Amino acid sequence: MKTTNSTIMNTHCMLFTSLLLLFSTFLLQLQPISATNSDENTEFIGTICNTTYTDVPEFSDFCFSAFSGYAKSVNKNPFKLTKLAISMSFSKAKNVTKLFFNQLSLSRQHDQDQRAITLLERCSDSFNKALHLIRDPLGEMSQIEKLATNNNETLTLEMQSAMLKLLTGAIEFEEKCMSSFNLDDDDDERIIRNIGAKQVDDVYGLTIIAHDFVHDINVKKE
Repeated sequence: MKTTNSTIMNTHCMLFTSLLLLFSTFLLQLQPISATNSDENTEFIGTICNTTYTDVPEFSDFCFSAFSGYAKSVNKNPFKLTKLAISMSFSKAKNVTKLFFNQLSLSRQHDQDQRAITLLERCSDSFNKALHLIRDPLGEMSQIEKLATNNNETLTLEMQSAMLKLLTGAIEFEEKCMSSFNLDDDDDERIIRNIGAKQVDDVYGLTIIAHDFVHDINVKKE
């Protein structure tokens, strides 16, 4: 992990963990997955997750849980793993955006209170904007993956910086939604339960991981 990114990474990870605990009434508990009896591909995923999130073990567990099932297709290739992280973030963000829009439509039809509508509008807008920001890094990484072999430095510093800027923006939009909820409030509690707190939390976690994998990948020396 590059030291220049450690403060930002830890801030995002700790917020993720605090939101995870906040939503814990509705979330399945994340259980650490053992890498015993795993092949080298699975061990590669575990090593990357543990190295990237040394100071945040809960996040390392989440990382391994998310990607270990794809270990064979990743095949110890950091470019494939990074593309997978961005792809999963994009796919889940797309689903959550749709859920927020659908819930907003239902709330308007049933004349729910203005706070509920305001929250759903904010989250619909925030996740839609995050989705658009994740799309470009996904396309960029798809092109890079076609050229890259294991540890082959095909990503330029300029391309990396552009992707990091977009993914940071996506994280901030997701945070804008998630930090709006007060789960001591019954109405807020109902809204996040209807959407699916775990799905929202997973998108946020995956976008953080996508950002950190892009940050840590080898770049082409100018």
